[in-house]
Formats: sequence, C-alpha cells, structure tokens
Amino acid sequence: MKGAAVLALATFLSGGCIGDEILYIEGAGGGETTLTDPDLKWSASSCEATIGAENTFPTLTNRYGVSVIYVSDDTSVATVASDGTVTLVAAGSTVITASSEETAAYSASS
Repeated sequence: MKGAAVLALATFLSGGCIGDEILYIEGAGGGETTLTDPDLKWSASSCEATIGAENTFPTLTNRYGVSVIYVSDDTSVATVASDGTVTLVAAGSTVITASSEETAAYSASS
C-alpha cells in the first residue's frame, strides 16, 4: 500500500509566549516563581513521507529532557507512539504535536 502522507509538526507554548522564561504568578499571598520554557523544537516544520518506503522524519529537540506528550491530529493518516515514533497509516495530512506539562521548573506547552 503506497501513498503520500503530509505531516505538519507543531509545538505549542501555553499563553502564546515565546522565550526562555515565563513568570508564573501564584494566587493571592503566594510568591512568584519563574518557570523555564521547555524549548521543544522540531528540526523541520513539515515533511512528506511515502507509505511503505523508508522515511526520515523530523526530530524533536528536547534540550531540558522534559516529559513529552505526542499526538496525531488524524490517526487515520499517521499514529505517533509515546516515544515519538511515527507510523504512517494512509495517504492524507495530519499534524503531529509535541507538548509537555508544567513542572516545578518548566512551563507547560500545549
């Protein structure tokens, strides 16, 4: 089964902020905590792959080693495993998103 699948790759940072640090303000009476942007970045913003062929997919740079959650927008086109491995299922287009949850040191990306 051959066909082409176009993958768009995305990382999102909550609040639309881009930078190395985000100021997180706690509720009334709480102190301020500066959280570091987890800095997740794809090596390319998209790729085209062929089902049944040997494909090279963009890689995700995870400079701080945060726990990453991968999601495919359309699992009928491609699935993505918890380790980021992409499996093509059928011709079409999908968006593969990498995100992370907030920790004590790093801001969430979603």
